[in-house]
Amino acid sequence: QMALLREQVVLNFKERMQLCRSLIEIEAQNIANNSELELHRLVLQQWDDELQRRAAATQRSDEAKTTELSSVHEEDSDDMEGTGDEEPDDDLDHRHSNQEDLTTDDESKSATANSVTRSAHKRTRSKKSKRRR
Repeated sequence: QMALLREQVVLNFKERMQLCRSLIEIEAQNIANNSELELHRLVLQQWDDELQRRAAATQRSDEAKTTELSSVHEEDSDDMEGTGDEEPDDDLDHRHSNQEDLTTDDESKSATANSVTRSAHKRTRSKKSKRRR
């Protein structure tokens, strides 16, 4: 009877140890999931910030274009009365060039953000694969 009780205690102990291992694995997976979730939140926040920044830049650009068009329209009215020596087309070409520079700058910032995101995602995947081993 003592041997039977001893065997039951040993089996109970092994079962509890297996449950503890399972709990540790589940907690580790939970931490990894929370880390990945935080990474996704960060990416979404970066995208949202970029979207808001671009919207604000577009709005400023539209306001500037409206102001420029109204001033160009006033200059055209004045040119009809004046000498007509001014050439507003050169000024518009210069502004268009500046707009292209801004677009290129936005694209490089976006590429940098994407690179950071990919690096963070790779780190998360490598951590997961190390845990599985």
